[in-house]
Amino acid sequence: MEQDTLVGHRGSPLEFPENSIPGLVRCLDLDARFIEIDVQLTRDRQVILHHDRTLSRICGEPGAVHHHTLAELTRLSFSEPDYFKDRFTGLPPATLTAFVSLCRQRPGLTLFIEVKAVAVETFGVEDVLAAIYGAVGRPGPDEVLISYRQDLLEAARTGWPRTGLILNEWEQAAGAAAAEYEYLFCNVSRLPVEGVLRSCGPKLGVYDVIDQGLGKSLLQRGVDLVETFDLPGMLGKGDD
Repeated sequence: MEQDTLVGHRGSPLEFPENSIPGLVRCLDLDARFIEIDVQLTRDRQVILHHDRTLSRICGEPGAVHHHTLAELTRLSFSEPDYFKDRFTGLPPATLTAFVSLCRQRPGLTLFIEVKAVAVETFGVEDVLAAIYGAVGRPGPDEVLISYRQDLLEAARTGWPRTGLILNEWEQAAGAAAAEYEYLFCNVSRLPVEGVLRSCGPKLGVYDVIDQGLGKSLLQRGVDLVETFDLPGMLGKGDD
């Protein structure tokens, strides 16, 4: 498959801890055109990359991101110990500021920044957006804010020109509100089993796919982007 159809979902998480700087560097080495990351707020309202509602899977620790300050979190290992064992012990959390700074050095790279619902539930829409703006400044032309939370995306429109809605169910794609977004994203398991998936309207991304055959068939059905945990494998560069 080609770079312009693939999104590195949380970086390259079969090779490096998800949402990490090493995973980003791997995507850049593969000349990725699209990367997706997840963000949450620490207790002191700093923005870091983290997917889960808790720290247990990634850090092997109790609690959640919003229970800790950034300084406290940097003393943990965001190393996925159950999967990678001790290979990445000591890996600190990636901040959104550092991640975006690296991405902005690579022209033509589109970054999808997913705001996790737990952050909005904990801090509210206004504080979450303020923290993100504080972390990145003015959004770059290739930075797309995405979320399940339509209230956050609606509030962001005046300052963040590119947004995308993550669908809870495929039926949302037909709603009038969906047309207001540049992108829609849907879990592959929630797609209709056959038929054209997109012929007009917002661009459609589907996650998570690690099989080239399935990825190609989805593109033929009208999907624009395929999110994958296995970017090297989908590009045919798994042994690089």
